[in-house]
Amino acid sequence: MTSFVFAKNDENLSVNDRFYRKAGGTHTSYLWLRSDGSYKEITREHVGVDESDRGTWMSGKAGEFILTSEERVKSIGYKHISIGVSLKENVVNQEGVRQKIMDFLQTRKDAAFQSDEVEDIAKDEAGIPELFVYPYDIQVPREELEGIANTINKYLKDEAKNVFLVREVEYKGITYLSWEDEIAYEGGYDKEIREKIDNLQPGQLPPLVFIPIQKKVFEKETKISQPFIYHPESNEKFKER
Repeated sequence: MTSFVFAKNDENLSVNDRFYRKAGGTHTSYLWLRSDGSYKEITREHVGVDESDRGTWMSGKAGEFILTSEERVKSIGYKHISIGVSLKENVVNQEGVRQKIMDFLQTRKDAAFQSDEVEDIAKDEAGIPELFVYPYDIQVPREELEGIANTINKYLKDEAKNVFLVREVEYKGITYLSWEDEIAYEGGYDKEIREKIDNLQPGQLPPLVFIPIQKKVFEKETKISQPFIYHPESNEKFKER
């Protein structure tokens, strides 16, 4: 990741560029689709503003955006199991994850496994599970572990693992970006987004979803760090403990 701050506006923003904002609790992400066919993603946090991704983009035949990332790759998923690979540098670790799954299956002949058993199969250097099960309170059939192992094998051979398909979708008057290459479980992330929109209060926008914004908003907000947001209701809950 490279430092990226619009202190001097040294890059031109065209009226034909597209801008999107994804608001989170402690950070905000901005997607800048430039008219010259390049794109950048900028992340604004309390400590500053950084470039978190870059690459090229083009429009597909069905109106989708096709993004080819220099930094990121697709995640891996099979039914209830997913692996958040995220960055190119993590791809090399996936053969080791696949081998641990195969070793586990060789040792255990069960027809199904508890979720915590599956997530304990492979962990990163910080002890965080490489395999994620959703929903968590299920038994994972043996076939799904075999399936994720086979999916990893195909993934490693996929030369387009850094290519993402993105669509502009409108639902109940709100336009947002739907990433078709994200892990799809129980209807996928698009279903989650629609559920968020269904539960919004009037005037609200769904969190953690890219929403179109104007050029002037993008230019203004990417010059400053993320402001601290005070949530008094959270403090009240803490006091009750």
